[in-house]
Amino acid sequence: PLPSMSDDEWETDPDYINDLTDEQTRAFGNRENMEKYNAVMNRRDSGSAIGVSRISVSAPTTTKSASTSLDEKEAAAAGAGAESAGLNVRNGESQRATMAQMSSRAQIACQTQAQLPSQMQARSPPRKQSQNELPVSNQSFEQDHSRTEAERARATAAAALHGYARSSDDLHAKRSTGSSATSKQSKAVFQVQREQIVHSFDEAECEAFRDFINTKLATDESLSYLLPLAEMSELFSCVSDGVLLCKLINVAVADTVDERAINTQPRHTFAMLENLNLALNAAKSIGLTVVNIGPQDLIEMRPHLVLGLVWQMVKVSLLSGINLKSSPFLVKLLQPGEEVETLLKLPPEKILMRWVNYHLEQAGHPERIANFGADLRDSSVYCHLLSQIDPAHLATTSILKTEQDTTRRAQYVVEHARRLGSEFQIAPAHIVGGNEKLNMAFLASLFNASPGVELVAEEGVDVVEEVVEEGA
Repeated sequence: PLPSMSDDEWETDPDYINDLTDEQTRAFGNRENMEKYNAVMNRRDSGSAIGVSRISVSAPTTTKSASTSLDEKEAAAAGAGAESAGLNVRNGESQRATMAQMSSRAQIACQTQAQLPSQMQARSPPRKQSQNELPVSNQSFEQDHSRTEAERARATAAAALHGYARSSDDLHAKRSTGSSATSKQSKAVFQVQREQIVHSFDEAECEAFRDFINTKLATDESLSYLLPLAEMSELFSCVSDGVLLCKLINVAVADTVDERAINTQPRHTFAMLENLNLALNAAKSIGLTVVNIGPQDLIEMRPHLVLGLVWQMVKVSLLSGINLKSSPFLVKLLQPGEEVETLLKLPPEKILMRWVNYHLEQAGHPERIANFGADLRDSSVYCHLLSQIDPAHLATTSILKTEQDTTRRAQYVVEHARRLGSEFQIAPAHIVGGNEKLNMAFLASLFNASPGVELVAEEGVDVVEEVVEEGA
């Protein structure tokens, strides 16, 4: 085999400049080997003995530039032929060949970097930057890098959401196989698969929460880059920087988050994490369950965690006024023999149910509700409730006699609720389908818009205030 210099030697040799082409480098490894090989070939009549042609690289002069006499294929063949032939070079021949090429090597060493082939410049290892050559603003570089990471995480999560989201039409078709015509109405469900775990959630709930957010935060200029939310998937992506969550918590319980501490329109991961930690700590302070929910889960837009957290905020926002302290007139919901303390111990959902049953009793309707699902499907309870709380008395129960289609009844209810100023809107299908979560939120919004209960001559107000103060 040809004697060769090591990689460190030929790369650091001060008298040597690596101006070989890619093909020559692959064939010989370095200039030393190629020159020795050419010196041997010069001493022979031709290179046909070993099946290759002579390779020459002339040194640059004032009249002639470096040139290669062999094309890419011939250079590769030359290296392969030299290796296969097992060419042995005597020591004397190597020395004479080396001396014959000294002048040529000296001229090559004088070449400037600008005269080197561009392809060899590309192959040269990257030069380390000095401290003075570092980017002027390290902070801007970190921001760009962090923003890229955040965008990549959101893009991955969005791809997972869209990639695994499926309509439940097929699922419900399979479930309803062989069932009677009176089976429950199917609903659109999304399935999201993450780490071999499939999470399902109702598309209708996502749309309802999205519309509520658009309604409550539409006038907030700091959220103009996020709102309004158009697509359902935007409900998950809009929470990833933490700004909307902080604002939504303040909607639920005013002044929970100091808005001066919010990093508006954050552009790097650090600011997003600050916002998300601020939102999660604030959520915990108002009684929300945030176990197993971390900032990274929200950045990655894990749908089941995002939806659970947003629902809690929406629920608190709608139920926050259903208590004796905020609404003293609720003392009229006391049952015979009950004390005010009993009503104070009830959760908002139970008080809301009592409020509905109170109006049903006032309307002379025999039915009472025990849940927010099946008891509301035919819209009979809704119609009697609207007839009691509508101050303009435009909503009546006459549609129950003239219309037997439950969907049209539900449409009637939704239209009058919108007229009364209900902030949480649902579709008629949600009422007919008996979605308890959405029906409870819808009833709470009706309570906030028009409770329809008044205290005459402030009856019981003093007692309520006294009890509330003692409880505080």
